Amino acid sequence: MSKEEIIAAIKESAVKMGRPPRFSEFASAFPAIKMGAIRKYAGTYTLALREAGLDCLGSGFEVAMDELFRDWAVIVRKLKKLPTSTRASTACVLCPGDSRGGRRCREVCMNMRGSRNWMSSMGT
Repeated sequence: MSKEEIIAAIKESAVKMGRPPRFSEFASAFPAIKMGAIRKYAGTYTLALREAGLDCLGSGFEVAMDELFRDWAVIVRKLKKLPTSTRASTACVLCPGDSRGGRRCREVCMNMRGSRNWMSSMGT
């Protein structure tokens, strides 16, 4: 199984579903493609989805810390103050409060609240 075949299968699956497939859905549709092959060519399933040109947001997809930080900075600018962890997770575009990402958003918020140089780190 080549990298191009894996990417083509992911794109085909996405077209059929109308969204990026979860790995379990992809594995059911293409049982010949194993996770080992995806790791060999792309590193992770999320990276394979990105290589296929698919947006990888939502439950089950890891959000990079720099994306969380940018989203947090938007929240700070909108509120014009440091948000509480609860407020940040409910306002976060990338990770709603009821998902795994919501906990990460709250974690970022608490880390940023603890930083005295948060304004300079946002470039303002």
